[in-house]
Amino acid sequence: TRAALDGVEFSARYALSCFYGAEAAPIFARELDWVSRYVPKDEDDALVFLSHDSAKRGAATPPSLLAHTSVPFGLRHLRAGTPDADVQADLLARLSKLLPWLPPPERVALHAWKNSQVRTPLELPGGAAALLGGGTTPPVVLTGDAFAPLGSRFDGCAQSADAAAAALVAALGERA
Repeated sequence: TRAALDGVEFSARYALSCFYGAEAAPIFARELDWVSRYVPKDEDDALVFLSHDSAKRGAATPPSLLAHTSVPFGLRHLRAGTPDADVQADLLARLSKLLPWLPPPERVALHAWKNSQVRTPLELPGGAAALLGGGTTPPVVLTGDAFAPLGSRFDGCAQSADAAAAALVAALGERA
């Protein structure tokens, strides 16, 4: 089991959160006709997803914007050990180019997401989506999209959750 778990591979990317003051709200309201959108490669080769995060949550707070990078960008900079300040500066410049009306953020948070999505899931016998640790007390259920045959998508997460619940019910039933 350990060797199989070591074979699970994840993609990596960065997430950049930008927080703006209340005075930026009218600018966001005027300029954005979307809550979230994908960024095609011909527009930018590093940024792939933008979200007007405060609008997505229906929050009446000052605006916030979330940007996710591509996997190649994330892997390249994480493997090279690029300082976070350099990555952040690069991403802010890219955001300014994509959204030239964007005011400077009051606060920025960069998150290096080293395990953002499973690329190579664990293949379990019979297409299982959860693994029950045998003979342990309490039962240990390994689950998540790294175990789902459907992969790192919403259906894969739901598939793995269903399998985990079934494995746990079965394990608890055997102990009763």
